[in-house]
Amino acid sequence: MILKKRVAILIPTHSNADENGIREKIDGDEYVTTYEELLKQFGGWTHDPTVMKGGWIDNNDGGKKYLGETTTIYCDYDDTETNKQFLNEYKEILKVRFRQKEIYMTTSPIEVI
Repeated sequence: MILKKRVAILIPTHSNADENGIREKIDGDEYVTTYEELLKQFGGWTHDPTVMKGGWIDNNDGGKKYLGETTTIYCDYDDTETNKQFLNEYKEILKVRFRQKEIYMTTSPIEVI
């Protein structure tokens, strides 16, 4: 068995609302670019296109409520400082690319057989 980590990245289907309250649908280019970058960094990815609804409250912004729909991209990776740093920096890139105040990412240990 090989010990690795798995990151789950919730990717939005629409941007956060602009100043006029308009949320734009994310087109395919953002996804394609993300797939290519993750493939280069980790050697693979899996995208679960199942749409999930969710929301969160930003306590740092007066309790503003954010609602939306996401899909999930998974990547398995070696638990190295380089990969941890990549994910921390990549989160900021994804926030800009998908026009989000926040991108939710989690990691968990896995065993590859």
